[in-house]
Amino acid sequence: MATDQQTAANRRNARKSTGPRTQEGKHAARFNALKSGIYAESEVVTACEDPDQLKALTIEYYDTYQPANIVERCLVDSLVSSEWLLRRFRAIDGQYMSREIREAWSADVQTPLGQGWDYSSKELDRLQRRLNATYRRYERTLRTLQELQANRPAEIGRASCRERV
Repeated sequence: MATDQQTAANRRNARKSTGPRTQEGKHAARFNALKSGIYAESEVVTACEDPDQLKALTIEYYDTYQPANIVERCLVDSLVSSEWLLRRFRAIDGQYMSREIREAWSADVQTPLGQGWDYSSKELDRLQRRLNATYRRYERTLRTLQELQANRPAEIGRASCRERV
């Protein structure tokens, strides 16, 4: 527990902080409140992703699989999340290579594609592991959902899920 002196010192110090002053600082601070994980409001966490695309993807998955209960909805949500991550990882892959190739071209390197690969191979290897793991998760989830739906009792109808999204 803080003493009265410590509390007073904390309050004095807090008054001195006015936030970032430079454009670079403001640019970096805009992501301070970014949330990810279970308490995030959506899968969209970057400024270069379109929430409307995520919503359209979610609607498409719900229309295709029409989950009938909470377990099926959870699996469909997992499919959407995996697909969104796969799209993000593919974009990251392209951006890594584009950056390195541009730098190689500007340095007048004779083999810009090779140098791009060479300079970003560590990051690309790590990214490939994430792609592989996400794709395996997608496949397992899809298989589980298809098995559940194949064994679904006939009396459980497939309601439209468009309004849930």
